[in-house]
Amino acid sequence: MSVAGIGGKIDVSFCSEENIDETISSNSEHSTFDDMLDALQDIILDEAFFMHQDELFQSYLPEFDFSSDENKFKYTDCFNSYTAEVENYIMSRLRERFPDASMQVFLQTLEKNPHALIEDVSDVLMSVSDFGEFKANLEAFATGAGVGDFDISLF
Repeated sequence: MSVAGIGGKIDVSFCSEENIDETISSNSEHSTFDDMLDALQDIILDEAFFMHQDELFQSYLPEFDFSSDENKFKYTDCFNSYTAEVENYIMSRLRERFPDASMQVFLQTLEKNPHALIEDVSDVLMSVSDFGEFKANLEAFATGAGVGDFDISLF
């Protein structure tokens, strides 16, 4: 038995039906993963994402004192809230585009393939979970950097 493949037909006579079904399912999941990865990159590089971050930074700004190097306990609360808000924003946008997709499978696949992300997106995602980056980005925002002024390398 042969099936059409890239570059011609592939002999699958050695495969059981179960293996063929697994391969098709795996390819389908891979395609969904690729589509979700593209959507994730679109979401994170979209100006709306940066505007959302600006809104969050604006709301946390009154809690911070940048004249001191001291990290107060309330900063941790702001950081945890920020992280949850950004994660929720990203996940809700992904669910809008892929309502039936398994977010758990997507995240597990992403963990196994961290190099699948373009560097800028990876940097943004890493910065969301790093308190030092959060504080540095908030301080940059406080000095007047806005959506149009932000260099993605800051994230």
